[in-house]
Amino acid sequence: MGIVNNATKAAFENDAKEVIEGISYLQLKGYNYNVSDINETNLNDLTGLSADNYKTLLVTEVNKKINVTIIGKNAWEGLIACGTDANVKVENSRESICPISIDDSGASGPELASNMIPVMYYNGNWVKADKINSNETYSWYDYRTKKWANAVTVTSVTLDMYKKATIGTPVDEEDILTYLVWVPRFKYAISSLPGTRSIDIVFENSSTTKSNGTAIDTSYLTHPAFTFGKELNGLWVGKFEITGEVDAITIKPNLESLGGKKVSEFYTIIRNMNSSGNIYNFSGNEADTHMIKNDEWGAATYLSRSIYGLNSEIYKNNSSGYYTGRSGGNVGGSQIKLNSDGGEVLEEYTSKGFYKYDGKCATTNAFVETQAADGIIDENCDAEDKMLKNPSLAYNASTTGNIYGIYDMSGGKSEYVMANYNNYSGQKINLNSGFNGPNGGDSTIVTTGIDFPLSQYYNLYTTEGLTTACNGGICYGHALSETSGWDGNAAAMVNANYPWFLRGGSYIGTSNAGGLYVGYSSGISLWSYGSRVVVTLTN
Repeated sequence: MGIVNNATKAAFENDAKEVIEGISYLQLKGYNYNVSDINETNLNDLTGLSADNYKTLLVTEVNKKINVTIIGKNAWEGLIACGTDANVKVENSRESICPISIDDSGASGPELASNMIPVMYYNGNWVKADKINSNETYSWYDYRTKKWANAVTVTSVTLDMYKKATIGTPVDEEDILTYLVWVPRFKYAISSLPGTRSIDIVFENSSTTKSNGTAIDTSYLTHPAFTFGKELNGLWVGKFEITGEVDAITIKPNLESLGGKKVSEFYTIIRNMNSSGNIYNFSGNEADTHMIKNDEWGAATYLSRSIYGLNSEIYKNNSSGYYTGRSGGNVGGSQIKLNSDGGEVLEEYTSKGFYKYDGKCATTNAFVETQAADGIIDENCDAEDKMLKNPSLAYNASTTGNIYGIYDMSGGKSEYVMANYNNYSGQKINLNSGFNGPNGGDSTIVTTGIDFPLSQYYNLYTTEGLTTACNGGICYGHALSETSGWDGNAAAMVNANYPWFLRGGSYIGTSNAGGLYVGYSSGISLWSYGSRVVVTLTN
């Protein structure tokens, strides 16, 4: 067995050297690319070499030498190779001296498109993170500590600079166009006990045989959001509600989220993010941008309700001005009220909200002295942008309870998701989504809109019952019947009159504001309705 094991290691070592030689040959031919863009998904296209036995391929250039780290599978299962052509080492994965990811949760490593920069938060700034994730100071992610992987897209004029930058380089907020958060593939099960409870999550990857259980107790089910035309290792979910303008949307904090669009308009502008010549540098050959679906919303909220996330109700964004990433310092069902000096009871929200996503005050609060003693308002919040004494008042508005999660999933704007009842367009001819199809209210038919997309781009529901809406059965993973009533969140099912789902609720909501809130609409344009982006890798 020792002879066989040594022979296998030697073969893997030769294999790794062939990869290094193949990449070096590309450099000699003058190919215009960054070696860090090469991975297990495009190695064959670029070099003609097979990556069938590679779970992960990471390539860097150190002192003008190609350095690889290859985590094996199939023929090289349990082995890892790393180093340069002159010094390749092959070891058992558990004993390896190769750079190993700090994260040992089993989560699939984040997959980057060529226009995406891995980032982490360091000393009050977003900085370029270590993609290999072995540098403790600039580690990219660690799901065991609820540090979800974040990435950004930047302006065209700065993209090459940030791709070549060393880890730890600050990424200027003015250069960032979108913030994205990685939700890794998992299977899940929910306890059969009553009441709100934690969801049991087990990470897996796309090569793992799918689990087809009942999603109850120990009968695991692979979450359906990770099947999108093919099996995915994860999803990139917009960190905030979409912001910006129709022809140049962004995903950024501290901006008014975009509203006033029909469902079809949100769908179209998000799909256009990877159209030819887009400002984000998305390529349709490697990434797909689309409007978030119900099952994708469910994937994010289920992970949040596990040991890898906040594992409790997300705090509400209480900004009546619809600023992204804000927090009211409490959940929707028990939002605080503030008393003015004259005794008048104010509403549970302010234009800017109370706190910013990064643990700072969103507004100067005149009620600090009377409320801080009760723990309601942070006592440091006597000036805008001042750091909170208790940053969790801000961070608990994310899916993780820290800055690395997804924000605005409770409150802010109610979010349209691509989830529809029986291909109905809307309620009446002037109250429709802009998709072609029948209206439930007056039996008219929309013919001047756009057709419904391919089935992978939206969830279709066939009944008005929460437990029978997916072809007569439960809509597993959609955060509908499985989580109905959790946290006191309301759950209303779509129908012919109101065939489109709304999620998250609004800044003013109580029981109708929360990550598990379920609402409906005819699909019309209202400024109080927004949406969210999902990016999947296509190669």
